[in-house]
Amino acid sequence: IFTKENIGKKIKFLRKENDITQEKLAAYLNVSCQAVSKWENETASPDISLIVPIANFFNITTDELFDRDEEQQKVEIKEILDKASCLGQQGFVKEKIELWRTAVSKYPNNYQCLTEYAYALFSAKHSDAFDNDEETADQYTDKALEICERILEDCTENEYRASATQLLVMIYGHPGRGHYNEEKAETYAKQATNLYCCSDLLLESAYNVNSDKHLAQKHTNALSFVDLLTQSIVLGKYRDCSEKIFAFETALKIWNAIFYDGNFLFYHCRLAEIYRYLAIEYAKCNNNIKVIENLQLAKKHAQAKERLHDGQHYYTSIFINKACHDNSNTSKNFSCSEIDLISNILTDTVFDFMRDSEEFKEFKKSLYN
Repeated sequence: IFTKENIGKKIKFLRKENDITQEKLAAYLNVSCQAVSKWENETASPDISLIVPIANFFNITTDELFDRDEEQQKVEIKEILDKASCLGQQGFVKEKIELWRTAVSKYPNNYQCLTEYAYALFSAKHSDAFDNDEETADQYTDKALEICERILEDCTENEYRASATQLLVMIYGHPGRGHYNEEKAETYAKQATNLYCCSDLLLESAYNVNSDKHLAQKHTNALSFVDLLTQSIVLGKYRDCSEKIFAFETALKIWNAIFYDGNFLFYHCRLAEIYRYLAIEYAKCNNNIKVIENLQLAKKHAQAKERLHDGQHYYTSIFINKACHDNSNTSKNFSCSEIDLISNILTDTVFDFMRDSEEFKEFKKSLYN
């Protein structure tokens, strides 16, 4: 085990053996290049808190630097993933960011940790937890960009490269944000494969057409396609309220055609969202009957989503009954409930024309019942 007196020599040896510059090592360890230089010149030693990250960065054996157990690392990262999943389900964005920041400080070149950290940082920009702190959210986005570009430069694993590419496109391709850069977004997007060559579709072809795996993949893909299609419709650009209402109701028809039996599971939240949008648009038209009708339907689906228990649940429509939903695989950027989202829109001035009506007051009273 290397001591304070010779740790610098070992760092220098490992760095050169792996063809890594002082600048790159410093970036991963979040220290200055001068600090690395001083270690290697033996005029200073790494802080004790950096010993584990340095060892993990070089993937060295336990008798070379410190007692590192690879299996224990896997167990620890799995525990972190489980904790991050719980935080994500509850919408605790700040806590999730801190969890992955700590993980990356210990495992600085673990690309799974880096990828999860980048996603957590990116979520700050879309979280209500940072509504009054745009500066911090922007700084987090800068850090996410840095991590993603580092992954593309150094990582050879397709899974993490694809995730980094996705995040870069999402950050650079968002109009109205400070990082918007269509040219960069296009460049990174073109590095990805096209829709028909993505792993999800290819797995359909890889599995025997008579197997359960094939059908499960097919049904899972169908869910993704419906979600992408309806989101595209809902988020489209329309000229007026009548076009928006037509678009939202068309999206609802698609959802109800696939989930003809009403067993939406996770996708209850999509229906609740569309009904909220419809309530707002009908309010703009002063149609109080339609407003209440859509608010009631939003409440119905919000409650159904909130009642969904943990564990695996299978859809029952014949089009998707081999696909399942597990709450542990979901995450959100807000800590409030689906019902809270309905309550929040009721403060919009668009509802002022009917705010004093008995129907509106009764709905507000019933919202949490």
